[in-house]
Amino acid sequence: MTNKKFAKVKSELRAVKFDAPSRPGGALALYLSETFDKRSPGTAAEKMKRIAEAFKRLDPAQKAVYESRAKSAGEAYEVKKKDWLNTIKIDGR
Repeated sequence: MTNKKFAKVKSELRAVKFDAPSRPGGALALYLSETFDKRSPGTAAEKMKRIAEAFKRLDPAQKAVYESRAKSAGEAYEVKKKDWLNTIKIDGR
């Protein structure tokens, strides 16, 4: 394969990859995004560790809220992914 053909194929693959829907986070990621405070003291790793420990200590009812939101986001992602894959097949990519 020549360099021009390789470059064309590579750019097409990038385009396909960037069109793909992004995977949603899980329950912990949702909790983290709501509770992470950039202004609080400590490094990002320390903050995330504290938040993860707090998530583990949540009562089951509160945790279920995040788990159900994560599940519905995952189901929506699967629908978007199927549509995206069908689009790729139709486009011939």
